[in-house]
Amino acid sequence: SAVDIAMVFVLVSPYLVMQGYAALSVSIFISLVIIALFAFYISVIQDDNFRRIISQMIMISIITAVLSFIAGNLLSLLPKA
Repeated sequence: SAVDIAMVFVLVSPYLVMQGYAALSVSIFISLVIIALFAFYISVIQDDNFRRIISQMIMISIITAVLSFIAGNLLSLLPKA
């Protein structure tokens, strides 16, 4: 959807204007803001605890990032064709 494409653009945009750790830091900050907004929306709609929802969402994001990092490193060890 258009929202998904917009979120990807927002998360990638720091890399278009910055380099290295500065872009990474801004991208992580933006992702945390997006997660917080979405968690707040869900907690209001479901009348649930915001802290529980945001902690679950952040843990899922961290686990996904770590697994992606490990998979990328393992794939980089494969011989080049």
